[in-house]
Amino acid sequence: MKRTKLVASLMMCVFCLSFLVVGVFAAVNVSFGLTGQLIFNPEGVYVKVSGQMYRGENYGTLAPLTAESFILPEMTNYDEVDGAPAGNLPMNSWTTPNVTLVPGERAVKYRIEVTNVSEAGIKGTATATITGATGTPSVTTVGGVKTSVYTNCTVTEYAQYIQNIQPNNTQVYELVVELNQSATSATINVSISFDFTDETTYTMSGTTKGFVNMGKYPQTYVGDAMNETLEAWYTCQPVAETYTAYKGRTTTSPYELNEPVVYNAYEYIDGNTYCRVPEADLYNSGAKTFNDGTTIVNGETYWFKVEPIQWRVLTENYTDTENTTPVSYLLSEYVLSGNTTFNPSTSNTNHTHYSAETNALRPFLNEVFYADAFTTKEQALIAQRTLTDADLDGTGSVGDIASTEPLNVFAPTYYDMINTDYGFNSSYSNYDQQRRASATDFAMANYAYKTTSSYPDIHGLASSYYWTSSAASASLYAFNVYTYGSVNNYSVRYEYYAARPALLFKL
Repeated sequence: MKRTKLVASLMMCVFCLSFLVVGVFAAVNVSFGLTGQLIFNPEGVYVKVSGQMYRGENYGTLAPLTAESFILPEMTNYDEVDGAPAGNLPMNSWTTPNVTLVPGERAVKYRIEVTNVSEAGIKGTATATITGATGTPSVTTVGGVKTSVYTNCTVTEYAQYIQNIQPNNTQVYELVVELNQSATSATINVSISFDFTDETTYTMSGTTKGFVNMGKYPQTYVGDAMNETLEAWYTCQPVAETYTAYKGRTTTSPYELNEPVVYNAYEYIDGNTYCRVPEADLYNSGAKTFNDGTTIVNGETYWFKVEPIQWRVLTENYTDTENTTPVSYLLSEYVLSGNTTFNPSTSNTNHTHYSAETNALRPFLNEVFYADAFTTKEQALIAQRTLTDADLDGTGSVGDIASTEPLNVFAPTYYDMINTDYGFNSSYSNYDQQRRASATDFAMANYAYKTTSSYPDIHGLASSYYWTSSAASASLYAFNVYTYGSVNNYSVRYEYYAARPALLFKL
């Protein structure tokens, strides 16, 4: 996940208050000067900031100073021309003249608004350094409000910890400096630093099983109007020099992964990333429409939005010899990949070779999909799994077929898909709706089959075939999940069966 640090160094200086005491409050002469600079170091997380000065008798009576010199104009690392993230756009400095307070006023406030314009949540911490305050402060922090009471003044920070700002949401930070009633004058200097980083939140939701959003992959067709817009943009003007490549099934037999189809994804001016498939490779049976009802034409160009991947939490307490501390076992809620065979062997006999290099499914998930879908930070949260003979032998009679290396991403095993602890029916032949999964629009444009039958998944979408990692008894068969939700065995060379990725997650 990309990160950013917003460092605001704001000096509240020459906060001088003096009183003429002649029996009663006769006059108050207070001056307030604010000079400072916002230093913005974006690293891929994008924010907008704006601010304003206030003054008044106390916090409850503070009124905004509306003169232009006391208003921090909106600043952002978003390109003002086309609205796209602009990387290292510098922030302008903000300087203010002295604030002259009228008699009776004792407080000055600085208010800053932070808006998240990133694709994911961000978090931040505001750190204020106070100089010129006298005495050792009494400090209390309650609910993100930090109050420091000095001999001559009280400094209050509101929303000290700016946490979990979701995309397009705004949070506010305020700092108030108020002269204590017993004080007659003060010169206060305040330096404030705002540190912002990404906050990828993995939350569980749902009735019986939870879900986690992690990683990104092309999924949803953008619709005809946006498809036309993106294709015109791609054709008629230079697109971004940097892109993300998503690798799919080669269309040349025997479909080896050393020559995969590469689909490039580009960041558009709306800030979203879209993947271009120049020639849709549609299976000639089953559904012929995307989820929005658009008819798919074989060989046509389609664009798909790159979106967060939704994972179903099968269990939060998975352990094995490599993961003695429990990890979560996650299964993609949808069939994501372009189609790949279990094994592309022309001999049609390599049903036991999930762990072999000749297998197409294992390296696609463990290497290609793993690299395409996850950031370095997300990869660090993925635990590995080594599939044993028992995992890979769906019948108990095939023999020594254990995987040769720990896997980052893998196909679920036959036994995983009949595990009641994971929410599935214990009978392989049961038409279990919990086992059904629908191919995304992107997967359909990559030859994945989607049924037109009346057996929908739990989201009401037509279901698809997807592989397990387990071999069947017959020499040319491996286990898969059928569109009805049963677990069956079919030829390892079936090209319209796709992959439903699974992984272990350090939640």
